[in-house]
Amino acid sequence: MSNYSTKGTPLYAQIDFLERKVVELEAENARLELEAENARLETERDNWIETAREYANNADFFRSLVVKCGVAIGAESYIQDDGGISKDVLCIKVPTLVEKLIAENARLRDAVLNAYHTGHDHTVEGGFQWCAVGSQEVADEIIAEAINPTSAGGE
Repeated sequence: MSNYSTKGTPLYAQIDFLERKVVELEAENARLELEAENARLETERDNWIETAREYANNADFFRSLVVKCGVAIGAESYIQDDGGISKDVLCIKVPTLVEKLIAENARLRDAVLNAYHTGHDHTVEGGFQWCAVGSQEVADEIIAEAINPTSAGGE
């Protein structure tokens, strides 16, 4: 407590002193409340900064995966709509090019399967099912060899 003694002090002086103390304490409480609010807001800001950093890092990571796919696809992923060539992979084209490659792969697979079955006698016991046994794997091997001659044959 204060060393202030009220003995012999006029009442108006005591009231004046107490009013000043109330003002000082209110100012101190307001300062403490502002410091606490400031600390809370700084923590919230830091959390948002970290969230934004993680979002940016994730976006960079996934973009790098799309770029790798574009590089693997080749020249088509660099060709702009106006025919110009970009120095970087055009990421927006990659999903369409992947869909195109999947469709082409399915078309080639069907063509290989049809060629593999041509000439087989489907009247033998088991018919087409007998002929189809293992033909999916054979088609996959033929396509793999056509795409990359060193990949087939276990070499």
